[in-house]
Amino acid sequence: MDTDDLMLVVITGIGATAVTDIWAIARKGVLTIPLPNFALVGRWIVHLAHGRVRHDSIAAAPPVRAERAIGWTVHYLIGVVFALLMPAIWGVEWLRRPTLLPALIVG
Repeated sequence: MDTDDLMLVVITGIGATAVTDIWAIARKGVLTIPLPNFALVGRWIVHLAHGRVRHDSIAAAPPVRAERAIGWTVHYLIGVVFALLMPAIWGVEWLRRPTLLPALIVG
């Protein structure tokens, strides 16, 4: 995998994650389903870094500085990691000629 391929992976991961975020916004508007709270993800990541893996309720755990930014960053990094699975499983050629089924399987 060369630098161009890696850039395609990053763009794919960010793009796919953005699509899921747009879908969440649409669901909220149409179905009144609340948006995900990525601040809680950030809170969990920070507590995890301090050795705390499990919480009875992460919402009840003490808030941490920059938890929202950390949560959103982790959310998009996870999207890029999922995008890395595409060439890892289906080969780098998938990046040049993507098909829907592998994306649906990984997603």
